Amino acid sequence: MPRHIWTEADLARYQARTKQPHPQQALSPWERVALTLPWPPSVNHYWRPVGSRLLLTDAGKAYKRTVAQAVLRTWPRAIPRPLHGHLGVTLTYHRSDQQRYDVDNFAKSLLDALTHAGVWLDDSQVDALHLLRGALAEVAHVVVTIQQLRQAEKA
Repeated sequence: MPRHIWTEADLARYQARTKQPHPQQALSPWERVALTLPWPPSVNHYWRPVGSRLLLTDAGKAYKRTVAQAVLRTWPRAIPRPLHGHLGVTLTYHRSDQQRYDVDNFAKSLLDALTHAGVWLDDSQVDALHLLRGALAEVAHVVVTIQQLRQAEKA
């Protein structure tokens, strides 16, 4: 799914519909945005080597589409996107089984999918990343919490 480029007409419709300020704003320092997303593929299943390059697997492509759809369902009420500035992100993993896993194996695919969905401009904006193992759940999922750390410096 290509990233949507905002036009002036889009901005006017957005502001009229949501009574929100410009969507390309930063969160207030006290605001947090939470998204519940499906369980991501591990980094081992996200890319496949082809010659000297790494290509996204079918599972990786499907996950990016799923995250983009989940963000669209939540936004525009919850997320003014793309977020600007320096961000803190907490990923809380909730498995549906007792299987052992490394929490860091899933972060890259999840952050890439959020970038693809247009939540932020680039995942290099994430200055603080917290990975937590949550309680067991009926359906495996990840709760993503995003908080503004500080505004981007103006050039």
